[in-house]
Amino acid sequence: MQLSIEEHLKSSEQIFSQPTLSVNDINAFIKNEMQLKGYEKPEYKEDYAKIFSIIRDKIILPNAGKLELLEPFEDLYLIFNRFDITLDENPSFQVIANSLTEALSTNTYDWQFRIVRMLLIVHSFNSKPWETEFAKLLFDLPSAACFRNMDDVRRISNVIRTVFRDCKHLLTVMEQHTFGPDFFDKELFIQRSNFMWILEVIWNAVFANSTEHIIIIPKWYELFREAIKRNNRELVFYMHTPLSHVYLNLCETQEQFKTFNEEVEMPLSKYIQSNMRKWGFKPVKKKISSEKRKNIAFLFDRIVGNSPTKLLISWLMQLKEEDNANLFVYDMAYIEKAVSDPSMVKDITDLGVSYVNLQSLLDDKDQGHHYCHFKKAAKMREKAIEDDIDTLITIGNRMPSGFMFATRTAPEQIFWDHGNHEYDIKNIDKRICHFDDGYRNSFTFERFELRLAERYLLKDREESAAKAKNIRQSYPENTIILGSIGRLMKLSKSYLECIKQILDETTDTIYLACGTGNREELRQNAIEVGIPLDRFILAGWVEPHLYSQVIDVYFNTFPLPSGESINEYSFANNGACTVSLSKLDESSTLDTEALKRRYIHRAMNNIEIVRAKGRDFTRNLYDIRKGEDGSSYEPFIPSDSEALQAVRQDAADLKNNTGSEHVYIHIMGDLMYMENDLPNHIQKILLSFSSMLHSSELIFIVHESQREHYQKVLNFMNIPSEKFVSLEYYLMSTYCADIIINIDNLTTNIDFEVSKLKLSFAKKLVSLDSHEKANEILDELSENIFMGSNANLCTEVLGFKISLAKQFARLGLLEKAREILDELSKNKHLNSNPNIYTEVLDAKISLSKRLAQLGSHEKAREILNEFRLQTLLSPETDISVIKAFFMLPLESIKYFFKKEDETANIMNDQFVEFLNRVFPLVVNPKRASTLLRYILLNVKIPEDNVYFNALKLIHTNSLDLEQILNLKKLVSASSDKPKDTFLDCDLILSTPFNITQAFLLDQFLYSDAKSSALSFYSAISSKCETIENDLVIKSLQPLINEIFQHRKNESVSPLISIINEMLISEYNANNISKDNMLTYLRTMASLGDYHNALNLLQAEIDKGNIEKYYKIDFIFTCTTHPNNDFLPKESEMVFDDIIESCPEGTLLRLAIIYLFMSKHSEAVKTMNLLHKKNINFFTDNWSYISFLSIVHTGLQTDKSDRFYEYSKNNDPLFERRKYIWDIIPKSNEQYSLSDFNTGLDF
Repeated sequence: MQLSIEEHLKSSEQIFSQPTLSVNDINAFIKNEMQLKGYEKPEYKEDYAKIFSIIRDKIILPNAGKLELLEPFEDLYLIFNRFDITLDENPSFQVIANSLTEALSTNTYDWQFRIVRMLLIVHSFNSKPWETEFAKLLFDLPSAACFRNMDDVRRISNVIRTVFRDCKHLLTVMEQHTFGPDFFDKELFIQRSNFMWILEVIWNAVFANSTEHIIIIPKWYELFREAIKRNNRELVFYMHTPLSHVYLNLCETQEQFKTFNEEVEMPLSKYIQSNMRKWGFKPVKKKISSEKRKNIAFLFDRIVGNSPTKLLISWLMQLKEEDNANLFVYDMAYIEKAVSDPSMVKDITDLGVSYVNLQSLLDDKDQGHHYCHFKKAAKMREKAIEDDIDTLITIGNRMPSGFMFATRTAPEQIFWDHGNHEYDIKNIDKRICHFDDGYRNSFTFERFELRLAERYLLKDREESAAKAKNIRQSYPENTIILGSIGRLMKLSKSYLECIKQILDETTDTIYLACGTGNREELRQNAIEVGIPLDRFILAGWVEPHLYSQVIDVYFNTFPLPSGESINEYSFANNGACTVSLSKLDESSTLDTEALKRRYIHRAMNNIEIVRAKGRDFTRNLYDIRKGEDGSSYEPFIPSDSEALQAVRQDAADLKNNTGSEHVYIHIMGDLMYMENDLPNHIQKILLSFSSMLHSSELIFIVHESQREHYQKVLNFMNIPSEKFVSLEYYLMSTYCADIIINIDNLTTNIDFEVSKLKLSFAKKLVSLDSHEKANEILDELSENIFMGSNANLCTEVLGFKISLAKQFARLGLLEKAREILDELSKNKHLNSNPNIYTEVLDAKISLSKRLAQLGSHEKAREILNEFRLQTLLSPETDISVIKAFFMLPLESIKYFFKKEDETANIMNDQFVEFLNRVFPLVVNPKRASTLLRYILLNVKIPEDNVYFNALKLIHTNSLDLEQILNLKKLVSASSDKPKDTFLDCDLILSTPFNITQAFLLDQFLYSDAKSSALSFYSAISSKCETIENDLVIKSLQPLINEIFQHRKNESVSPLISIINEMLISEYNANNISKDNMLTYLRTMASLGDYHNALNLLQAEIDKGNIEKYYKIDFIFTCTTHPNNDFLPKESEMVFDDIIESCPEGTLLRLAIIYLFMSKHSEAVKTMNLLHKKNINFFTDNWSYISFLSIVHTGLQTDKSDRFYEYSKNNDPLFERRKYIWDIIPKSNEQYSLSDFNTGLDF
């Protein structure tokens, strides 16, 4: 029987006042408290204060040294901290706390872990704030050595959540103390431990996957840069793991991926390359031999049951079938995340693929998470070279990948993109991707088809069923769940407008937007179109195979479709309940509103059947089979399906109840948006069947959701409302209706059946060599057959007619073949069937070749006349002709251009118009480049501004950057015209692509268009508020380099002023990071505005944004530039307060500044301070020896010549720095310098 709170308090006071107590007494108190929740009853606060005072004085403090009592004491602490109670300090508190603190240094890590927790309890029960010390002590301990089991992890997680109110609070304390100013004074073992607490405990258990972890990332970036600067190799290599794991798991946009690449991946890659030879690594220089089987290795961070691993094994299965390479899988075995799954490893080895667990190769693999990451990367490289790997493929985002690529481990190094499109490290030779989500950047990706192996699709379906059931139960019963899975940016405005209308018309539905991206932006877009947010749920990232069994109806996105997720959904649901716009829809002439209506109609049909028959029924109705391409899947309804029999039975029951003697008519399509004259058309179709119908009574069958719209049609036709019956769901119409009228194209099911019979008859005639008669039938069919729902049949008819023409040609009846092809060229259905049109054109070119071979050159020429470029350029030429021409095989296009014997007199605007018509039809940029190259190499374009035309093309068609750069390569290779006119400022500023792309484009073209670049930047300066942070420097760098080379050239003076104005505007408009700020200011100074830049830097120093010693480095950059005449003022050289704490490299630069100011004694004094600080500085930093040589030269020491010769022979940057030795002011007297340990003989 549970005590009341009064009874509990009275009993507890009596028990705890006894001379002796047991652990059971404490546990009983804890149990009662968990039930009574006294902390929720403030009226008993004084009573509890008395109880907790007794507990502290009689239980905790006297027994604080008994660590076996830690767990019940910790439970008491967790309860006590729920109360807002302050206890006066116990007189013995400090002695006990000191004793426990002293015990820390004499105990092992696991006992230190317990002591720290006991110290926290002691301080808390004496109301002493101790969170900072707790963090300092706890997070310096190695987490793996602290925990005996998962219960320990759960316990400390509860404690941490009690001490720190949220993730932000905890990480703020850790930033200040764990990763604070003394971080680099710690041993590497402790530094690793600091990261492990976040990576393994806080991220996974304390504040699992909290987005607030992003708070610590800027601090980690700072430590990462400092570790590189200090050449702390193992820390640099280790830090990549926590950085990548935490940050990349929080990324939702490609811009965030790009930031990580700039902050971590590329700096690491450069660091490796700059030190690799010193570490003893040389790039592999072997070539791939065509005489032996290729060795291909895949580099993965771990082999587990995730999508990348399953896709890897699916690809390995394909490669093993091709059997033209030896395959290797290198498992980096990142135990920090999880050990590899033996069952997945077995799937690899069962294929006969060589599998290597690289962790097992390490000498220190028994050190747990404290193994050497540098040695691991080196061992992996050694293994790849030993296996003679030709092609190394990585999915990126792990340190060893960057190491192996930067050091050039294989002749061919490939990045396989799984979603981070911005990943970039040194020595990537090729980028490949198995999907296309529409994102484009400056990199070129080779796309390839890859589908998940069927066994994984089946396995995922079985494992996810139970989980999916639990998720579905979290939503209201009888709710129909709509949704999509993928990047949120694919949910276009038109798509959201469809969702809004569907939700409005179906009150029993909700929509799940599953995926990553800008959630707030999507939420705002949903609000704008009027979607109720309580039914539009942002589900975040989900496992596609799991949510494929949660979502009832999958709404494929448009215009950018879902990626692999819709295939997974289709497979998991037997092809049922997916709503998509087909390729035929998207290639039709329908406008956006008509496409949306079609989409909504399909969605309503699917919702209808789920509502009527249930989710499982629809899945049992359909099945899937492989499509014609062999890789995708398509749904179909098996004739022996039990669910289909149920549909037929529903249809039969409806007809029996209504009257089976009637003629049932179904109007297929969306009547909701019917045209005004639609009833007229329907009436005409019915009249055409009047002789068949006789006096039979017509009954119209209609979906319940469209009853109101049917009424309008029937009213117009004077048909009473009792003449139509409602269907429960759309599929019944197929089995109820005798006549189906498709309102999209006004065809009927009877037309289709008759046409099929005629086509079969024509094929039979051909088999009997009755070609002429067959052609007559095909002529009739090709003119009269309807498109729309009969599109496949129409394609078959036209295709068969082409085959017949080819057969006439083979029989030598070339004129007859040409006649058929000419007729086909004019067929009205080719406009909506470009693939067939292309086949017609290709057949004509083949016929032309045949005639030419027989000597009939004039007739051959006649056939090609319609392909004359003048004809293609003509505005009268149907777009379908142009589209078909550019879909021809390249060999056919080459043949056409070989026959081109005229010099086309094509005016510039005519050519631009042609490009505007053609380029939207050619999706593949490589193919576009090839096609345009044929044109430009064979056609003379008399005007000079080819580049201007190209840009106008870009402007008109909104090409992406990849297409822009391909086009640039094409035009520059194909034209000898001046290239200075490519950049038209007004045009580029009005283009739909963003300023970023404009900058990158111009940087790419800079070598061909310097003068245009100058005018471009003049124009762009007025828009600098739209320029992205840090972009100015990247894009202006080529111009800045030009200015450096022509400092005295007056033509660049206006540009200097413009750029400086841009930089000042950028400084005033943006919150700029420290590193970017320094880059801005250096650029400003390099452009001549030294003192203004220095004033801005001083302002940042005064604000505390930049350390003061950076000012020395900044002055050094300005002073030593070859085209500068800058010398700092005396007032700018006051560094007394920081001189002792300056890094060694900064002191060296300060000495050189003093030499430029002819302050030789100050230079000597500074060098002596450097000597005192670190006599071995140059041994560890050999790249600074040239700077040491410059100091010797300026001071005219007896070693100046020898240092100069050494620098000349050994410094790879000597030629670039040589001018400094020439311009450094030399003293009139000879000075001496203290000898540093340099490792040199002299």
